Amino acid sequence: MKSAISHLIAVAVSGLALAACTSGTSTSPSTSMPMSRQNSSSLVASSDCGPYIKANPFAKVTMTKDYVMVAGIGPNEPMYTSKQVTVKHPTSGELMISGMMHGMGSMDMTAETTMSHVEVHICSKATGRALTGARPLLTLIQEGTSPMMTEIMVAEMTGLDGNLSDTHYGNNVSMVRGSDYSLRVTLNGQKTTLALRRP
Repeated sequence: MKSAISHLIAVAVSGLALAACTSGTSTSPSTSMPMSRQNSSSLVASSDCGPYIKANPFAKVTMTKDYVMVAGIGPNEPMYTSKQVTVKHPTSGELMISGMMHGMGSMDMTAETTMSHVEVHICSKATGRALTGARPLLTLIQEGTSPMMTEIMVAEMTGLDGNLSDTHYGNNVSMVRGSDYSLRVTLNGQKTTLALRRP
């Protein structure tokens, strides 16, 4: 009887050891990633925000309860109303769906400052689609000992091809070269901040 019990214990221990070894060898780096992180990456990549991230390796990504938000800084962009596009037939720049281009006449430009295009793409986590007709508040903060805050005059825009999946929000803004910034985005009570740097 005693030997039978000992045999059963030995078999059970061997089985546990085998199960532990099997689970250890079958785990690959991709499956060992926390599921929430995997889902987040997949969610962003499959959304309308994905192409902008792919084309802009320095774009910053964050998520709120309902939205994927992707922000970036680029060169100053010409921005046109639909009427201007009809008359001028521009081949590059942004088509403004609403809002207007920030006037450059009031800008105090120096050798250190440059006009830059600040934009944020906002996609629904539920559908993956880019939000249209949204009214986000954008605040640009230049970091430093005396932070400078700029409320961005928000325009809704897309590329001149009118592709709504490229819909984004922002404007041309005066920025200091080589400076660090924070872009604060507020939409429907949900807030987030993205760190940006002007090269």
